[in-house]
Amino acid sequence: MLSHFNKILGKLLHTERLDVGVPESYIHKTASLLRPFHRQLKSFTVKEMEKITGMLVFIASTAPWVKFLLSHVYTSITAAIGENTAHLVRTNKQFRKMLKDSRDTTVSTRVSSFVQSKTASAVHSSPQKHWINKTLRKELHILLTALESPHLSVHTPIGSLVHRDPSAIVWSDSCLYVNGGFSHTMKFWWYIEWPEEV
Repeated sequence: MLSHFNKILGKLLHTERLDVGVPESYIHKTASLLRPFHRQLKSFTVKEMEKITGMLVFIASTAPWVKFLLSHVYTSITAAIGENTAHLVRTNKQFRKMLKDSRDTTVSTRVSSFVQSKTASAVHSSPQKHWINKTLRKELHILLTALESPHLSVHTPIGSLVHRDPSAIVWSDSCLYVNGGFSHTMKFWWYIEWPEEV
């Protein structure tokens, strides 16, 4: 038992760092779902885009840079949800009644919650198609290129995911010519002028 523990400990000590990451198969699956929306499809349903976005958010749990590439995806989904709601209000009498019931203060909380879940389900599972605009297509292109790139890591050191109390607090600032900062707790300050190339 002790020798087995020593072997594991030895492997851990000789590892450069402990990384956490999403399996490669999951990333390939996400990229394969994303590819048609980037290349050939001209429209999407809310459910399709929400599925892909959910997968991308899961990848972002260990590759934080992914979440900074999702702004137009979120905007497009929000706009599509608004359009689905407006379409259902115009065309579906039962949906209008459920919306009215969900806002009715005289019904019980249980009934109100049930009606709200039914209206939300109707909006999110609507088969209505929405156009993929230029900004969304560009963002999908960047996401797909990033996921397929061998140079971008989808792993992160486990120490970066664990909440810890900081050893020190640092303030810094930069401009086009210089970068500087200081820390009272470390009793340290720095001032770096950028080289001409920068």
